[in-house]
Amino acid sequence: MPQKKGSQNEVEETYQQATQSSVDPKIHSVAAEVLMSSSSLSLKAGELLVICTQPGFRRAGIEHERLKVWEAGELTEGQIEQMRREPLLTLVKVS
Repeated sequence: MPQKKGSQNEVEETYQQATQSSVDPKIHSVAAEVLMSSSSLSLKAGELLVICTQPGFRRAGIEHERLKVWEAGELTEGQIEQMRREPLLTLVKVS
């Protein structure tokens, strides 16, 4: 007999898989969501969202896109500090 989606068995299997995983599920949960006119962008704890008002602008050795999400450790402290001082860039750190 086929099971219905969302059945108790399916929920239990998903829970067991998540709890047996070596990855902490809290680390990968969505911590923030950026809502835009035609889409949304999910951000996880530790990520850094860089918003550039002039795409193609260069700072800290990077040609910046309009929106870019950086994972923890991808940028040096020096790069982050240079970008923080730049008026064309807005940095949003997700905690």
